[in-house]
Amino acid sequence: MILNYPSGSGASAEGVSKYVLDSLRFESRRRIITSIAMEYTNEASWDRALRVVLGLLMIYLGWFVLGDGLVAAVFKIFGFIPLITGLIGWCPFYTLFGLATKKISRHD
Repeated sequence: MILNYPSGSGASAEGVSKYVLDSLRFESRRRIITSIAMEYTNEASWDRALRVVLGLLMIYLGWFVLGDGLVAAVFKIFGFIPLITGLIGWCPFYTLFGLATKKISRHD
């Protein structure tokens, strides 16, 4: 890649090459993170949405409807499990039992 800069612009080849390398590093990191996230998600989009709604509903019931007591505490605590797994798209129990609702497409 040949870069031509007007004289006096303050841009040096060294500074630009550092910028290009940094942006390439960022792009490669983004690709690696995306590939890892896609590889390790085991929930389909409908499953994730259902978990988020269920988690929010359980937390709402625990805080505002059930008030105090053991049942309310259980709803408050266990409402975060489907909420968090739905947000990140990975369920440890699915991994433990070898299950997945997400269809894996292979490009062989």
